[in-house]
Amino acid sequence: MSRTLIVPDIHTQHTKAQRIIDYVGADKVVFLGDYFDNFHDTPEMNFNTTIWVTNRMEQHPEDQFLLGNHDVPYVWGLEFCSGFSIEKAAAIDATGEVQRLRNNLKLFTLVDEILISHAGLTNALVPKNHEKDLMNWLSRECTKAKFNMKEGVSHWTIAPGLDRGGYALYGGLTWCDWNNFKPIKGIKQICGHTKGYLPRYLDGNHCIDTALKHYALIEDGLVSIHSLEEEVIKGITGKVV
Repeated sequence: MSRTLIVPDIHTQHTKAQRIIDYVGADKVVFLGDYFDNFHDTPEMNFNTTIWVTNRMEQHPEDQFLLGNHDVPYVWGLEFCSGFSIEKAAAIDATGEVQRLRNNLKLFTLVDEILISHAGLTNALVPKNHEKDLMNWLSRECTKAKFNMKEGVSHWTIAPGLDRGGYALYGGLTWCDWNNFKPIKGIKQICGHTKGYLPRYLDGNHCIDTALKHYALIEDGLVSIHSLEEEVIKGITGKVV
């Protein structure tokens, strides 16, 4: 049985992410992005996070690393959001790994036909004539997005929506707010981005950003949500409290 671990938004807390990875021992890990920025974080914390992420990229080529809205300004210099600072950008650049991040951070991936992205793809952004050709259309759009980013130009996939103070009608793959997410018929998705105390579920779709309190597993097409904190408590006491 193939096991894929989905690690939600890290926000410089890579030691917590590593704890989940070590505990689960999956065949492959998909990271949902937002490696950078946190409350009261420092340039050094973002420097260390960059080293951890890029080391993981080199040592585990089977893993998938997705692009989050907090990563876009540091990696591509576009769509700046809360938490960004010039000092942190300089620290990330000082690692010499920005090009590796550009090469490896993706806008989406598929695992067992489940669409995985940082913030999710809302049905409102899918043109009616592409509903039956969704993945090919999305792949083409993401290719365009990467070309745009290289040219210093934004794209709908990384655009913030009105609900997050942006200019687009709906947030793209790095900005879609779960509260305005509309499911796509026949497509299951996993995303992060919209922080909550507990994971959220809607018609086969999961949002799992809970500040690394939870993670997801995909095992032969089946999604399950877990909490490392609850499992550790259960292991110590014999019950979840």
